This record gives sequence, C-alpha cells and structure tokens, in this order.
Amino acid sequence: MQLIRRASFLSSSQIVSFNKNGFLYLPNMIPLTDIAVVKRRAYEHIESWRPDNHPIFTTKEQARISDEYFFKSAYNISFFFEESVKPPIKDKHASINKIGHALHDLDPEFRNFSYRNEFKSILTDIGFVNPQIVQSMYIVKAPRVGGEVKAHQDSSYIISEPSSCIGIWIALEDAEMHNACLYAVPGSHKNGTLALWERKEGGMAYTNQFEYHTKDAVCLEAKAGTVIILHGDLVHWSEQNYSEKSRHAYTLHCVEGNYKWSDKNWIQRPDYFPFRIWE
Repeated sequence: MQLIRRASFLSSSQIVSFNKNGFLYLPNMIPLTDIAVVKRRAYEHIESWRPDNHPIFTTKEQARISDEYFFKSAYNISFFFEESVKPPIKDKHASINKIGHALHDLDPEFRNFSYRNEFKSILTDIGFVNPQIVQSMYIVKAPRVGGEVKAHQDSSYIISEPSSCIGIWIALEDAEMHNACLYAVPGSHKNGTLALWERKEGGMAYTNQFEYHTKDAVCLEAKAGTVIILHGDLVHWSEQNYSEKSRHAYTLHCVEGNYKWSDKNWIQRPDYFPFRIWE
C-alpha cells in the first residue's frame, strides 16, 4: 500500500525506507512495563491450559491444518505444541510453539496492548483507511526446541482483495542471531505475492509451490520493546532456537477493512464474532 495522507506518527524518511525495504525498525517503542503485562498473561494462559489431546503445530509442513482445532483457533485462544515435542508433556512452557489466533480480541490485556493508538497511526501513515487486526500470535521460541519457520510471505496466508496484509512484530525479549531472530530479504516485497494458501475441498492447499530466494537476507536483531513493521509480501523467516535463551515475540496481522476479506482465507470468523472496528 502507498501513502495517501500526511503522516502523523512516522517520518517521511521512515515511510520511504519501508516502501524501499519492505520492513521498518521502530526501536524502544513499547515500554517494558507493557511487555511485562502481556508476558505475564501468556504465562497465566499456559498455566491454566490442559494440553491433553492437542495437536502438534508443524511449521515445516501444514500437516495439521485441516484439523478442526486449528480452524477454530481463528476465533479462540488456542495452544500449539512444537513439532519436536512428544507426549507426555512434562513442561508446558518449554513445549509451546505459539498461542493464537484471537488473543487481541478475547483477552483484555492483549486487547489493550494490540489496539494501541501508535499502531493505528503507523498503519494510517502507510496507507490504511480502516485498519483491522485479523490475527494475533504469541510466539514462544523456547530454548533448544523453538522450531524453524521457513521463508514465507504473510500475504500468502492473510488474503484480502486487493492484497493489504501488514505484520506488526513486537520483540518481547531480545531477539538475536543466537536465539533465532528474524531474517528478511530487503526489497523482496516488490515481487508481489508468489503463492496463496487457500481453502480447498477437504482442507487447505497452496496455489503454487515456490522456493524463495534468500541469499540477500539481512539479520533483524531487535531489543525487547522494538517493533518491526513487515510488508505482507516481504520474504522473511526464523531459524530453530538452539540456544539456552527463549525469544518471545508477539505478532499482529492487519488488513484494510474496506477491502474484501477473501472466503479462501483459513481464518473465517462466525457471524457473532466479526473483526473489530478499530476505534
């Protein structure tokens, strides 16, 4: 999306940088006190969760996504194991891949954190008129077992017509090379969305199998409190966390609410729970 109005939060040089690279660093944006609140709430959610009979979340292949639990997570607070974790579960906190995908609407603390005025201003500055948050993920990246997320584009999974996906990635802990920070290919968003992951009869399928070029990637290390804005077509990924240090992060995926939300999306909320209007 392109700028359509005078910026209220971002500088003109920041907007130029975002349009050029497909991502934008905003260091020290989130107070550590706010981060402590959502980390505590995530801990409490995991503590109260009963992991019996929950599916393993696979990042290398979408082997479990036809599972009813996954689809219902679009409008619930749901928990997903790391692929390498096998029952019985001895330590829930060390076994979780992520919590998703409606924390931003269902948990009051995450709602306050997600719908902050700064995020809305950023989205407005890069061209949104009616921004909507359609998905949230609390990523744990637990020590030693935090799984790899292969190179991908968020717009493959968050589909509006026309395309408008923007990711807001927040470092809740220091993200460094040794504990599986993000990597991205600057300018790769200019190639458009290379594959879509769409609803088909019997489940989900890619419209195209594509191997992303990653040789020009840069390492996006980030201190806790840093926000990184990600264009939906930016090629990015993270490695497995082999370190002894976790790498918690929180991600929001947003679209232009005035555009059509594709019925091919995996996320389909029931009529009683529409996407929230950002006040």
